Amino acid sequence: MAFNLQFGNYVFAHNPRKIELVCAQKLAAYLLPFYGTVTQNLGAGCRSVRCEGEVFAADAREAAEEAAAIGALRGREELLYLPTGERFCAVVSRFSCTAQGDGRVLSYRIDFCETDSAGEAEE
Repeated sequence: MAFNLQFGNYVFAHNPRKIELVCAQKLAAYLLPFYGTVTQNLGAGCRSVRCEGEVFAADAREAAEEAAAIGALRGREELLYLPTGERFCAVVSRFSCTAQGDGRVLSYRIDFCETDSAGEAEE
């Protein structure tokens, strides 16, 4: 069952058009003389989520207010709930917004970065 994207108490009215979850491994490469390169796995890095979507409203002021509410999520550490049901503690690492046409449609991008990669967050 799919849910709406949620960050803390803020529930996105419509899921972003694109939600990308990135889970990367930290690797280190060492050059050993007379042997070559050896790569060491340093473990999992923090997950990051990149969301791209649009805010639609009857007029430009309403669209700007909705985009501002999304932008106001910056700087807070909260639980991020993905539509798949997965959740983890995260912080907003980037927010941008672009107006299109008469301003009734605003495109936004919001990036989240996991704050603790030790395991799934508990409530």
